[in-house]
Parts: sequence; C-alpha cells; structure tokens
Amino acid sequence: MCRSSQYRSDNRGGINYKVYTVKIPLYLKVLDFFDRHYNYKWLTGRVGGDIKGEEEKALKILDWTFNHIKKQPESLPVMDDHTWNIIIQGYGVHDSFNIVYATFCNYAGLDAFVWRVPRDKKGGGSCITLIKVNDEWSVVDPHNGIYFRNKNRELASIEDMKNGNWQLVQIADAVNSRIDYEILLKSLPTKIEFDLNTANIQSPWNRLRFQIRNWIGFP
Repeated sequence: MCRSSQYRSDNRGGINYKVYTVKIPLYLKVLDFFDRHYNYKWLTGRVGGDIKGEEEKALKILDWTFNHIKKQPESLPVMDDHTWNIIIQGYGVHDSFNIVYATFCNYAGLDAFVWRVPRDKKGGGSCITLIKVNDEWSVVDPHNGIYFRNKNRELASIEDMKNGNWQLVQIADAVNSRIDYEILLKSLPTKIEFDLNTANIQSPWNRLRFQIRNWIGFP
C-alpha cells in the first residue's frame, strides 16, 4: 500500500489573521522553497547592485522596500504568506514591510530581524527592524520610510539613541507614523542576541540549521 502521507507536507498561511493549513507534496514544497531562494538572490542583486558600503546598502534596500510595497488597502484581505508572495502582490501591513526589508538585508549580508515594540501606553504594538551596520545595531522603520542619524550624520546606533544622539530621517514627505519613537527608545534592548528567524531562514543553509535545531529540541 502506498503511504502518500510520507511524501506530503503542511503549508501554512493566513487570511485576516485566521491561520489555515494546506497539504502539498513535499517535492513541491522543496521546489517552491528553492524558487523563492533564487528569486531573493536575483532581486537583492538588482536592488543592491555593486554597492559595497553597508550603510549605503541598508538605505538602498530601505528605499526599494518603502517604494515597492504599498500600504494595505482596507478593502483587501490581510494575507499572512511567504515573503516572496508579499513582494509579488506589492502590498502589506507594517509587519510585511519589516519582513521584506529584513529578508533582503540578510540576503545582502547584513544581519537584520523584526522587533516588536509597544505602540502606546495603552498596549498594542507595532514593528521595526533592527539591523547591524558596521558592527553596530541600528533601528529602521521600513513601513514609514524612517531611519535615524547621529550627530556625525552616520546611522545612529542603539547606543547613540539611548544617549540622545539621534535625529529622525524620512525618505518621503507626509508620512504619519503610528509608532511613538520615545516609547520605542525606552523599549530597545541594550544587548542584541541575533538568532535564526523568519527573515534569515529563507536561504537553504540557514533553513537546514533551523530545522536541525528544532529536530534535536535545541532552544
């Protein structure tokens, strides 16, 4: 008897924050994974080009993300899907902007991950991206096209921001951010522990490391 379930795998997604699971053949899931991986590499090359400087590269990817991904239209459903599908559909909520930005940064050789911060004193939350540039962790808000510079006109590090040495920079006019950056500043960690996450397990090697760690029950 053919036990086809051995060759099938779960593919999870979400519509309007309701999670669903679809059974697909394992070979198709693997093919889709590598298809997305090579598309990420190809598009990262197009966006970053021959840029060598880490700061310039981070800002170039920010500009592309902010201008390519559009704000979620209220009439359309909120899709929780693969990062590549967000890029194809061209719109998303604040999480989507950060996931796309952090994914491309990782493909460009810059450690980055999405950080959830409180939106206001009443609760709720929003997202920003923490990115490592020139051995310092900095804050980027791709949903609103915002980053921070210090007095030397360099990307402000988290240490700079905690010491009051920062100035908000917008890459576009008339952006109304829902994030209270003063609250954000207080919530920023002083020590960053970078680990495997959604934005950096899109490549085969990191995905394998992630799966092995889960299989052996490593925290």
